[in-house]
Amino acid sequence: MYKNKIPKASVYRLAIYLRGLEKLKINKKIYVSSPEVGKFCGIDPAQVRKDLSYFGQFGEVGKGYHIKSLVTNLKKILKLHHKKWKMSLAGVGNLGAALLSYKGFENVGFIIQVAFDKDCKKIGRVFSGVKIYDFKKMKEIIRKENIRIGIIAVPAEFAQEVAEIMISSGVKSILNFAPVILNLPSKIIVSNVDLSNELLSLPYFISK
Repeated sequence: MYKNKIPKASVYRLAIYLRGLEKLKINKKIYVSSPEVGKFCGIDPAQVRKDLSYFGQFGEVGKGYHIKSLVTNLKKILKLHHKKWKMSLAGVGNLGAALLSYKGFENVGFIIQVAFDKDCKKIGRVFSGVKIYDFKKMKEIIRKENIRIGIIAVPAEFAQEVAEIMISSGVKSILNFAPVILNLPSKIIVSNVDLSNELLSLPYFISK
């Protein structure tokens, strides 16, 4: 049993470690130390050790972490070890279309199962192997497909309504690309990806 009150930031960093370790595994490296993991992932080695310690003792004295074993354990912790996670996408504009075309999701255990839009020219089409449905059918389709993860790529003024429909359909976590903070129950996990906010801070660092 894992320790109580594990920081969310530690869970997020597990995904960074997993991707880094998988790249090291491809290079046929067998063991890796926390300083090596930290350097490869851009995270302090002490933080690496602390994050992993929340979930068990994975290192071997004098050797470090067995990469293949640690990758397997991280996938189990993140619930990525036994199935693909189906996702629904709301909004097939420029960003939504790019997300449908992106193959990286499937490589890490996720697939966009269905997409929704209000544009009658898009409804019924299949884009990158994913069928686009009318927004009006969102609740019906999400329930039918038993989808638990939603992606929102609609304009800000529609994001809250879309999120509420997703939640009422059984979605438990949302990846939100709309530039707005969603007002949702605390039990719903929301990851906000505001690209414009990320850009706003860059000039400051460039000028230093």
